[in-house]
Amino acid sequence: MDVDSLVPEVERLLQWQLGTLERLVLNESWSRRSYAEIARSSSYATEYIKQIGSKLWSELSVALGENVSKKSLRLILTPTRLQQIQLLTSPSA
Repeated sequence: MDVDSLVPEVERLLQWQLGTLERLVLNESWSRRSYAEIARSSSYATEYIKQIGSKLWSELSVALGENVSKKSLRLILTPTRLQQIQLLTSPSA
């Protein structure tokens, strides 16, 4: 999955739009950047970036019914997995 299609998929799962900083953390985490690297590039404190990430992973964990972390993000949000979730959650015709 490319980073451009990631945000809409996550927003669909969460059923709300991500804020600017949440998008940044999601995109940069997907690109395997550390919280310290994200903080340096965004001028926010590392601890604040970690808090944003932690909240985002927690919300995704609830939405998916399994533990999501920064490290497991790419393993869990695969195109196949997202397609299966979409089929299960879309209203039947």
